[in-house]
Amino acid sequence: MAEKDTGKPVPALPKKRRRTARRILLAVLLLPFLLAGLLAGAVLALNTGPGRDLAERLANDLLAGQVEIVGIERLAPFEGISVGRITISDAEGPWLTIDRAVLDWSPFDLLGRRLTLDALTAETVSVLRQPAGGAEEESQPAASPFPLPVDIRLDRLQIDRIELAEPVAGRTATLTANGKAVLPRHGRAIDIALDLRRLDAPAEASAVLRYDATSDRVEARLTASEPENGVIAGLLDLPGRPAVEATLNAEGPLDGLTARLTASAGPEIGIAADIAVSGSTDRHVTLDSKVRAGPLLPPELRPILAEELHILLDATVPAAGPVRIGNLTIRDGPVEIALAGTADTVSLEFDLTATATGPLERYAPLAGIDLAGMLRLDAAVSGHPDDAGFDIMASIAGAALDGTPLPLLGGTSELTAAGRIRQQEGRLQLDHIGLAGEGLTVDGNATLSEGFQTIAASLALDLPDMTEAGTLAGIRMAGAASAFVTLSGSWPAGMTGEANLDWRNARLEDETLGTVTAALSLDRLAQDADTGAPVAEGRLRLTASPRGVAATGTTAFSFAAN
Repeated sequence: MAEKDTGKPVPALPKKRRRTARRILLAVLLLPFLLAGLLAGAVLALNTGPGRDLAERLANDLLAGQVEIVGIERLAPFEGISVGRITISDAEGPWLTIDRAVLDWSPFDLLGRRLTLDALTAETVSVLRQPAGGAEEESQPAASPFPLPVDIRLDRLQIDRIELAEPVAGRTATLTANGKAVLPRHGRAIDIALDLRRLDAPAEASAVLRYDATSDRVEARLTASEPENGVIAGLLDLPGRPAVEATLNAEGPLDGLTARLTASAGPEIGIAADIAVSGSTDRHVTLDSKVRAGPLLPPELRPILAEELHILLDATVPAAGPVRIGNLTIRDGPVEIALAGTADTVSLEFDLTATATGPLERYAPLAGIDLAGMLRLDAAVSGHPDDAGFDIMASIAGAALDGTPLPLLGGTSELTAAGRIRQQEGRLQLDHIGLAGEGLTVDGNATLSEGFQTIAASLALDLPDMTEAGTLAGIRMAGAASAFVTLSGSWPAGMTGEANLDWRNARLEDETLGTVTAALSLDRLAQDADTGAPVAEGRLRLTASPRGVAATGTTAFSFAAN
């Protein structure tokens, strides 16, 4: 929400910008609990000069430097509290200050499990910079907003000035905010309203969300408008800092509710979505949306995706039990992905099937090759995010590389895999993995365990005609071959393995070799502790019958890569 600026915005890291809005909101939401904590430990005698000074020192000692309170001006436990300044800091120092914070409340409502805040106001909230993030915070899961321990009612939220420094969103900005909120602990009568307005630019945003479970009515409204180089574009790190517009309108009983959402950030970023809900207990939800997001994608993905994605959803949200997804379809030009099944939002259990179809030409630029053909992928997954089974089959028809069929696989090939992954155990069980083409068949299984660091695998390979394999190697070969390989151990500590080759009716150049067998014993494959290079030790035994004369050779080998 800003005026046009001829200077370049100061860049900020995208991840930090996405955290900033959450941090500011969290700081404001924590303010009443912080002030209420002061009230709980206060007595009437504290509302004197020496008493307020004592409470201030005690509070700062308890907050251990992360929050600093200066100038408690009023400390009336049964009425409210006023504070001159609150400073919130992280490891890099202060990043947010709140001046002239006032909390008026009704403490006796807590006896009825109600937190009633008559007013929560501040003269100025200054955001000095992006807050420093930590690994612990990034890994913490988000908590569900319901159920709350108490009913919360905020009759008036008012912040006269919100001052954003240049590092926050790429430019300075000044806003004002007011609102109210009713959040019952069981979420049956929600009433939230928030208005934001720029004081230094013609921009504003407002949001309303109301739901009454008794009448089953909902009202959801959103309007936002800002010119180029504004706060929203800066916080979201939108390329080019375009103007932003957004509207959402939905009002009426949930049974029969329709909603329309539109949002745009310049001509290349936007969404238009129509949502419909029906049913009084089991909710039937449909979505028809078109999304433009090209500039937000990594540069390497932009050429392969359509300018506009078409997303369709048909699902049922029951009063109890898992969500039933009849169909979720994503269309990207000639590419289509379809998903169906069930997903439980409480237990996180799921049972889903998915199909994807599309031409390989769309994705060939990612690999930098001239690849053609039609891909079809069928997958089934079920279980829990920490313990899920899967069954996947991918087939390619009319496959060609640089205008010719794929080596060994030909024009038609199929890849299959089935197994189970246990994320918390760090274990992947591949009960089957296979690849079948016109001139090659591969079949095997594998297990990754101990944090996905230890492997035990076996693989069988069959080449019914070695002619094409010889062409790839630049030599003339004939016959049929099969091989069996096993591998176990961990990297970089060390692995061992065996490989056996059986080459029947073998011909090499113009020499007839009869039956060739080879046995490779890999005694050690590891990473050198000093150089970090791979090292290998083992034995090779080779048997052949050139011109009808049997010959056998055995050798030991040891090498270290540079």
